[in-house]
Amino acid sequence: MTQELKDKISKVYELVNNGGTDGEKAAAKLALNRIMKKYNIDESELANIGYSQYFFSYKTVLDIALFNRLITVFTNLSTDHVGSTNWHNGKPCKKIFIIMYYVDWIAIECSYEYFRRHMANQWKITCADVLNRCKKAKTKAAKRQELLKPFLTEYFIKSNLFKDGELVKKAVTSQKKANARMMMNNVEGGKYNKQVVTNLAIENV
Repeated sequence: MTQELKDKISKVYELVNNGGTDGEKAAAKLALNRIMKKYNIDESELANIGYSQYFFSYKTVLDIALFNRLITVFTNLSTDHVGSTNWHNGKPCKKIFIIMYYVDWIAIECSYEYFRRHMANQWKITCADVLNRCKKAKTKAAKRQELLKPFLTEYFIKSNLFKDGELVKKAVTSQKKANARMMMNNVEGGKYNKQVVTNLAIENV
């Protein structure tokens, strides 16, 4: 079964379960029955058909941290199921992958593309000058690691990428950590509304 067909069935199946009106659900059910008969799909296959493995490009550890945060905030999935690879379809590349339901994929794809661009720009504004002043690669790597966690924390909080009960107060234990936190005061969070339109429709079924 092709990914295109799986996505098509997933859209109709989602309408059957979560259509806006009883009439919409009934029409979706009829369409779903036609598809199942046409492609000889039984109920056991249908239960898992909405789940597929999706791949997302990434460049840095910032992207991976962001992806995990979005999975936590926007879905009920566990980040334990998120993986990464340097190869995809026989070609070298950086990809994050996870098995998820079609509707979750829509939410993650839209939010990930928005936030990764915005976050990369904020990292550049906040941290690039400090890192560029490090003349040795080892020193630069250590400084990047030092700034990574406070930057992500500040960015995620200001972007409202957290769930109820996640925020806790933590004491600053060193001057170095205090300085890193001070650097992040001007970080701007992203302004993103989770997609509520899922682009579900019955077309040519």
